[in-house]
Amino acid sequence: MTEPSDAIELLIQDHRVIDQLLQELDVETDPDHLRMLYLRLVGLLSAHEEAEQQVLFPAFRAALPASGQEATNRVAEHEEVNELLAGMRGLAPDSAGFEKRTSALILELQSHFQTEEESVFPYLHAALTRGELMEMAGRIEAVKRHAPAFPEPERAPAAHPGAAG
Repeated sequence: MTEPSDAIELLIQDHRVIDQLLQELDVETDPDHLRMLYLRLVGLLSAHEEAEQQVLFPAFRAALPASGQEATNRVAEHEEVNELLAGMRGLAPDSAGFEKRTSALILELQSHFQTEEESVFPYLHAALTRGELMEMAGRIEAVKRHAPAFPEPERAPAAHPGAAG
């Protein structure tokens, strides 16, 4: 995989890596490997989500002031993903509950990624300069390095009405 050159490419690359892990999680049957995949997925999602909330969504709101509801909807999707991950944390990887939540997680993330790639990213790409997108990529990388180890449902900014939904 080539090095991403701007914030959008960086986040799309994250989507592809996470999607690959989701596919592995969906077909794996060994409980130890399932737990390892789950933990790796949690770490990647936590860093990706933190970067979106601290860098991407504020830039989206600033570049497109009418985008507030769109950004709020994406944050709400993060909350749904975090609730699924939290629900999976204490389950045995070979249990029916873990498998059910894995299926829901896959559907939720695929929908979230598709929406971002079809609406949020094109808008930002059109609204920001190449230099701004490259600068954002640096900030995204910095945020990802310091992201929490586990995304918690209550991590969504309280200043965004409807984000807990």
